[in-house]
Parts: sequence; C-alpha cells; structure tokens
Amino acid sequence: MFHPVDTGEDGSTVEDHIIFRTATDSSPQECTGFPTGRFRIRAAGPPHYYWTLRWYTAVEGNLLGLWGGFNEYSNDFHYKSQIFFVNSAGHLCNDGGLELDISGSSIILTGERQRTEPWPNPWSHPLPTFLYAADSRTIAVKLYSDPVVSDEWPRPEREWKDKEFAVAAASVAPTQGLKFEEIERWAPVNALSTRKWSDHYVGFGPCNYCNVGVEEKAGDLSRMEWELEPVDSNYVIL
Repeated sequence: MFHPVDTGEDGSTVEDHIIFRTATDSSPQECTGFPTGRFRIRAAGPPHYYWTLRWYTAVEGNLLGLWGGFNEYSNDFHYKSQIFFVNSAGHLCNDGGLELDISGSSIILTGERQRTEPWPNPWSHPLPTFLYAADSRTIAVKLYSDPVVSDEWPRPEREWKDKEFAVAAASVAPTQGLKFEEIERWAPVNALSTRKWSDHYVGFGPCNYCNVGVEEKAGDLSRMEWELEPVDSNYVIL
C-alpha cells in the first residue's frame, strides 16, 4: 500500500507537488526554449495547434491532441484550450494551470500531487522536461521515470531512460487520456475526491492528423517540427 510522505523539519521532506526537491536530490531541468508569457504551439506544416480534448483545461488525465486554429465561432473555452506557458517552477503548463506529463506516448494534464512511497511512481514522479530548439524547431522530451503504466511498472531503464524523445504530429503510436484507476494503487487514499479527473478517455489512432505524441527522434523529422506563437492577454498573436 502506498502512503503519503509526512512533512518534516530537516529539509528532506515533501512539497505538495509532483516534483520532489531536497538539497540532495537531483532536480529535473526546467523547460527551456519557450517564450516568456503565453503562447500557442503549431505544427510546422498544416495549421494545427496543441489542444486539450473537449476544451477541458482543468481536469487531470485529459489528453492533448491537434486541432485547427481560432475562428469567428471560438469562445473563451476554445482559446484557453490552445494556450500554454512555462510556470515559475519551469514546467510546461496549459492555460488552466495544469502541467504537462507523459503517459505512454501520450501528453496529458496533471496537477500538484503529494508524494507517495516508494518514489518515484506513476502517481508522483519528476515531470518530464520539454526543450524547444529554435534552429530545428523540435521539442525534445527528457524523461525521469518510466512513462508506461502497467502492472510490471517500472520497466528496465534501458527501455526509456537514455533514449532521445521528441514530440511528433500524426504520431505513429496511439494516444489516450489517463484513467485514475490506472494509477490509483500508487495514490493516497481519497485522492480522487480532492481533484478533478477527466472522464473522457477517447484517444487517437496511429498517424491520425489529430494525434500528437512522444516518439523516439528518428525517421520523418518533419512531423517533429513546431512553431511557437506568443499571444497577448486577448489571445491575439504578437
């Protein structure tokens, strides 16, 4: 059974956050290469943008996909579903304030979580680092724990730790939102009652134009090219 870690006074205690930092722990790098303020992330080819499914920006486990841009029928929910920023902790977030995490090949939304032991685990773990390179227009992803949730978690580190990953459009792997039940065994008691969790688990099949996922950096790199569009408080591109 997994238990929350109690707060102590020696500097080695848990923050109420998915990232756990102490003076002796090595901390993940901050997400870099992204502009300050808010921005949209657009595929370098077709005019498709990062988008949270059903425009739900404040529910954990929700999936990111690709969708068309704004139009005369767009409202505040549509705008917010395509806006991102890097928060003060250096994590890539959506406009609802939730941070981005990786589940399998899928990019999902996640909130602050209390650490449980043994750590890391699929419930509480260091968030991945997203690194944007303007010269290649790629978004590299550095993982700090096994992203594949299964009864055999974790897999051997050779399956994920030292591989070079990047975000790809029309991903060759299927993607899907994360169900709370998949990580419940690692979560604190009553965790579900204290947070909003997605009930929409529809995903996208391989190579679907709406599908955005994390792949090893190889093959058709044009699918891994992205443009960043800074926006102002009225969602107007700067």
